[in-house]
Amino acid sequence: MKQKLLILGRSNLKTKNDPELIGEAFSEHMEVDTADYTDLRFMISNEHTLVQTKNGVDLKDYNLILFFGWYANAGGVYYKDLAYAAALYANSKGVSCWNSEVLHQRSTTKLSAMMKLAINGVKIPKTWFSVDKEWLATQMNADGASDYVYKAAATSRGNDNFLINPTDSLAKTTSNRMMLLQEYVPNNHDLRLICADFKPIMIIRRSSNNQGHLNNTSQGGLAEVISINEIDQDTLDMAESAARILEREMGGVDLVYAEKYKAYICLEVNPVPQLTSGAYIEEKLNRLRQSVKDSIEKGSI
Repeated sequence: MKQKLLILGRSNLKTKNDPELIGEAFSEHMEVDTADYTDLRFMISNEHTLVQTKNGVDLKDYNLILFFGWYANAGGVYYKDLAYAAALYANSKGVSCWNSEVLHQRSTTKLSAMMKLAINGVKIPKTWFSVDKEWLATQMNADGASDYVYKAAATSRGNDNFLINPTDSLAKTTSNRMMLLQEYVPNNHDLRLICADFKPIMIIRRSSNNQGHLNNTSQGGLAEVISINEIDQDTLDMAESAARILEREMGGVDLVYAEKYKAYICLEVNPVPQLTSGAYIEEKLNRLRQSVKDSIEKGSI
């Protein structure tokens, strides 16, 4: 049986590393498929994660994936992060990725962050991604929930973040950004765990001020500092794990309580979380300074 090869590239770079031309060089000895990064379809959850080409082939079914043209973003498409998320998944399934440097970069959108958290066992909301909005609509209908969150893959402070249902047109709710579809987790608050040296040093409970689905203080949400002792150790450990997985010594881990798990799940790990904006600026800076001081005294830095 021939080995299976996938060549991933950008169809708009025909004169440089054209996937079709490269594929022809291997076709005699391998079973070859080619795909554009924008052809990929992602389904990410703690129960089942897969990445497919638009032809429905799972990336785990290949022996080798060659990654071309992912080094720079263009036209509103985060090629670097699409490649990173695909490589993370393929690598977790034992598929060889060339060049393997694609696996050694920082997460720049929520897509690769969700992938990285899920394959490392951190509980997350079910997440789908594709530039094909019809495919996303099909996933909503197949999943069967009444509400979903549709949000930009690379934004902050609750911008381009919509609560939708399967009857809504995705085209009406989006800008020209790359968008993720996620399950909606009903809640009356979320938690922002500010971490330093990966460990939670401050917790802010945030709740909506307008009965909407967003609790962000930048969207008018209410905020109060709560004691770290109010949160169980498993949740604190999960926040630390999430920060470590994304290599964010300074991070803002956003958690929401999911009834189906009877536990908090991770919505996001923000790199350097609004230390000099939003609520409780002075207290955030004081706790960060104390954490750095403690680390120096322990000899860890």
